[in-house]
Amino acid sequence: MTYVREHDSSRGISVVRKAFLACFAALLAVLALAPQANAQAVINEPPQLPHEVVVFPQRDFVVADGYQDGQRLDFEVIRKDTGGNDVTVGTATGVVAGGLLEVNHPGGVCWTDQTPDILPGDRVVVTDPSGNGDAVTTANVTAEAAFINDTTGNIEVHGTAREADGSRIPIERLEQRIINPDLVDTSVGRRDIRATSDGAELGTISYDGETGNAWTATYSDLGDQAEQVAVAGQTRIMSWQATNAAGDRLGITIFEEDEIGGPGLGGCGAGASYGVADFGRDAINASNVGQALDVTGSAFDASAVTATLSDGTRTINANITQQPTPATGHQSWKGTFSAADVATLADGNLTASSTYTIQDIDEATQLPVERQIKGADKLILKDTVAPDAGGLTATPGAGTFTSPQNVKLQKPAGEDRLTEVYYTTNGSQPTLASRVFGEDIIVTDDQTIRARMVDAAGNQSGVNSFAYDINVGPDSTVDAPANVTPIDVPDAPNTGTINNPPQLPHDVTVFPSRDFVVADFYEPFTDLFFKVVRNGHVVGAAKGTTDAAGFLEVNHPGGVCWTGQTPDIKAGDEVIVTDAQGNGDAVSTSDVFATGAEEVGSTVVIHGTAADANGNPFPIERLEQRIINPDFRDAPGSTIGRRDIRATSDGAELGDISYDPVDPQDNPDGTRWTAVYTGLNAVERDLAVAGQTRIMGWQATNAAGDRLGITIFEVGELGGPGFGGCPAPTDFAVTGANRDAVNATNVSQGLQIDGLSNNASAVRVTLTDGSGNTASADAAITPSPGLTSPNAQVFKAAFTAGQLGGLDEGTLTASAAYTVPGEPDANGNPTTTTFDGVVNFEVLKDTVAPDANGITATPNANTGTNRYPTWQAIALEHGDAEGTGIRFTLNGNDPTPYSRLAESQIVLDARPEPYALKAIAVDKAGNKSAVRTFEFNIVDGIAPRQPGALDLAAASDTGLSNTDNVTNDATPTFGGTAEARSTVRLFELTGTDTLNQVGQATAGTNGSFSVTANTLSDGDHALLVTATDASGNESARSNVLNLTVDTAAPNTTITSGPTGTVNVTTASFGLSSSEPQGARFQCSLDGVAFAACTSPRNYTGLAPNRSHTFRAQTTDLAGNLEADPASRTWTIDTVRPTVTRTTPAAGARNVAPASNVTATFSEAMTADTVNGTTVRLVRNGTRVGATVNYSPATRVVTLNPNANLVRGATYTATIVGGANGVKDTAGNAMATGMSWSFRIAP
Repeated sequence: MTYVREHDSSRGISVVRKAFLACFAALLAVLALAPQANAQAVINEPPQLPHEVVVFPQRDFVVADGYQDGQRLDFEVIRKDTGGNDVTVGTATGVVAGGLLEVNHPGGVCWTDQTPDILPGDRVVVTDPSGNGDAVTTANVTAEAAFINDTTGNIEVHGTAREADGSRIPIERLEQRIINPDLVDTSVGRRDIRATSDGAELGTISYDGETGNAWTATYSDLGDQAEQVAVAGQTRIMSWQATNAAGDRLGITIFEEDEIGGPGLGGCGAGASYGVADFGRDAINASNVGQALDVTGSAFDASAVTATLSDGTRTINANITQQPTPATGHQSWKGTFSAADVATLADGNLTASSTYTIQDIDEATQLPVERQIKGADKLILKDTVAPDAGGLTATPGAGTFTSPQNVKLQKPAGEDRLTEVYYTTNGSQPTLASRVFGEDIIVTDDQTIRARMVDAAGNQSGVNSFAYDINVGPDSTVDAPANVTPIDVPDAPNTGTINNPPQLPHDVTVFPSRDFVVADFYEPFTDLFFKVVRNGHVVGAAKGTTDAAGFLEVNHPGGVCWTGQTPDIKAGDEVIVTDAQGNGDAVSTSDVFATGAEEVGSTVVIHGTAADANGNPFPIERLEQRIINPDFRDAPGSTIGRRDIRATSDGAELGDISYDPVDPQDNPDGTRWTAVYTGLNAVERDLAVAGQTRIMGWQATNAAGDRLGITIFEVGELGGPGFGGCPAPTDFAVTGANRDAVNATNVSQGLQIDGLSNNASAVRVTLTDGSGNTASADAAITPSPGLTSPNAQVFKAAFTAGQLGGLDEGTLTASAAYTVPGEPDANGNPTTTTFDGVVNFEVLKDTVAPDANGITATPNANTGTNRYPTWQAIALEHGDAEGTGIRFTLNGNDPTPYSRLAESQIVLDARPEPYALKAIAVDKAGNKSAVRTFEFNIVDGIAPRQPGALDLAAASDTGLSNTDNVTNDATPTFGGTAEARSTVRLFELTGTDTLNQVGQATAGTNGSFSVTANTLSDGDHALLVTATDASGNESARSNVLNLTVDTAAPNTTITSGPTGTVNVTTASFGLSSSEPQGARFQCSLDGVAFAACTSPRNYTGLAPNRSHTFRAQTTDLAGNLEADPASRTWTIDTVRPTVTRTTPAAGARNVAPASNVTATFSEAMTADTVNGTTVRLVRNGTRVGATVNYSPATRVVTLNPNANLVRGATYTATIVGGANGVKDTAGNAMATGMSWSFRIAP
């Protein structure tokens, strides 16, 4: 039994865990289990029996086995970041049934939120509700595809195995397997073969040499059939961490070769994929080593990536040209390794690694932190040495021969097994579009074989030529070459008209991968003859009869077999189909090839080759590429609506196909093509990569556009010779019916029974119910020669609704009586005999629909106050007969017979609204009941954890300190952590424990939140948050954050400093602020930008003789800046004053006695320094009494004597200079005093 999980997408895994831990006792009571209590949780690594945990990293698939039914298990994938911290990259939860629980596998549970890409070294931990559990560390093991060693004939598988420290995993802890269900039908007798180091299995495994991590598994003596099937199978390598005393393997990792599942394989949606995806080329070789190497990759919610390339000794770094894009979700990135750096790496396998920066939550602080985690590595081969053409030989060698020859091309001893030999037989140069040597080349006439080797990196050797001259004498008989088995062509006509390609309505299609041929639209019931002709020799033949629609297949279930042997149809083979008159059609098998699909960014890409008979590119308009996956039609998320997608050259389909540019090494003849699909969503890309790719080529197109002469190459087909199996069916048997069962819907349509007979003239079919009641009908017989024998027949018998109505409900057995020719009677007359067949067929008749009331839910559905807490596991059952299934929906729609099957318990997570679970019962006959609805109210009754401390966001933290919680933002933003996806409410605590909500936000998937407050008033505020989950449970309050809001700007006052005019070149200004606490001053002088300053602000060396302006402003504690700075302007004057004019003038004569004495200064003077002491008049050494007056307006000082001056006398006027003399308004004194004399008129 497996489990389906339903959950509310708005809730994270932390909610599930928290809720489960609290309510586990209630669950145990529901499931009738006794709780197991552990004082201290124990994690066993590796797991201890009976527990077993197996990791399949290629598919991100985990199996937990041996656990207790009904037990809930939590899965966690943990990866170490580059700092050694644990980072959880994936979680899942489910309930055990049958001892088993699977994650990311059809029928199991999904990873929660996103699917992790499990990598080597990741630790997978499985725990029960008490925290006890088991862990497996994913092993670093790889395996390649199986192949047959040409030298030994053994099957070999190669791979690597290394411990975390790079050392070898002990060989006794490795087992290699090849899986192919078809091995059951070979001498092996089971679906796999295995190799161990002790030789106890069919193969052995050992390391290659004394050092290194490479190993080889070898299988011998399996037999030809088993070898071919094994080589077509999937290889695996199993590693385990330990073995117990009983030999049980513990902690298992299984690597699956060529597994293309990856994240979301189980149908749970693509997830977080980190790793290197592509290099833009297949290898680094001699021709491209001088070019830069591009690298692309994938990421998820990463903010940055780094990438390296290493040869094991030296490592180079990529220049990341595109960081992860888009910003969140599934991302792609690009980078380039320079050609110079790549050239420094040694030849061999190079490992590209990548590291991603992601967001995580620190467990200690519960705050977001950045982590660097590793992604998936990818290898690229570097090989810059081409193979040596001198070692390529042919056996027999070139020469003259008298009979046809089988030529074998041989690589030199020691050449890598992956090196292939490409050859031509028409004299042209071999290219990558030429044939690859596999089987002997049949040379029947003069011919030159040209061949070259191409190694795994694409390096090409020179060309060797081998010329053969076949001289067959006129009387010689040319036999078929030794490796061509003569074919007994069944009654094939030799004359007639052959159309190549076929002409409508005839249609012939060749599937060379399966040696399968379809002939369609021929005359009904017509004998057709098939021949496969190669180099003039028939290598395959078959005969059969078309059906009523003119259809016949060869080497396909339901068709006819090849006669004698199954040909291995190859490119160039002619497949001829003729009627009894020798008329018919032929198809020349096209030389087309395709690889598997790969996802490149948001596109899906397929490569391949297509060449015509001359080795030139096949016309692109005659190619169509297809990807086949039936899930395209109905997979959730797929919009395609059909089973395939197609690429053509005209753009009429979803994809485009075109030839790649010609390249001397990789595409010299231009025959390599690429098909690209764009516009597919993630689900469709996953389906495309998981599908089968095909390439179709056709020989011609008629006027109506019909394709003629079709070849379809199918990637990965395991058919080959004998794919159809061609079993010999029983000659007389009832084999089936036209429907699986008779039910209430189809009983009115009757029933058809089918079967096989041989040379029968009549077949009577009888239906018998459990009570012995019967109904009979004569069958219509159709000859089908070649089906089992020349006289084989098929028959169909029709039963009416009335006949079916007369039979009881239950199993109806269809049997048949056959009338065939008997021995002639005594007179030689023909007779018949009738006998009952022994192979019958059973059909169920059930026309009664199941009773909807028989559908029960455990526990019973209820609503209202009797609510289920946290989560509930629901089991749906029906009391009807075995085989009745229950289909259900949870989206409100009525279920159909194709809705989800309730084959497991349904885990319902808590959510606000009730679940309406609608169910129907569908019995084995396909009858369905009415809809029954159950309503479940699953409520999470446990409050979220207390939110972490509030932190003022940087953008709102305008204050002086980032810890003072002072801001001028009236609508500040806060950050913190709470339960993932919870509603975070911001409150202001006022009054006596009163809460006033001022903001609201939603926590992210990692629990972080950012909430902005409504407008807050200036002043102090006490703020806190609570978290409310989807069920309305509210957490405890967070710790209070005390915040001060201050939106008022401060004012600055200049309290001291120079004003007016001064004669000093220094200045000191005192400052004060209206908000002194925490005030921060900024000062500016003469228009220079404001800069931080303190009071007093001192200046020295100021420019003299000019004015200066000083400004000051304040930023307060909250970051408010003063709008109108304070300002002061002053002048510095350092020039000494002088006297520019005197009256009377010096030396003047005949001065009038009543004259005053005046002096004019060069600049304004300080008035109180211009007085009777500093300005005086003297006669004969005696000072003259006078009044001294200074006029600032005219800068003139006037000395007015108290009496007229004495006639004829000489007077001397003096103005005192120096420190005690006159001074200008700046305080500058005259440098020296000034005296002058004059004479009074007689």
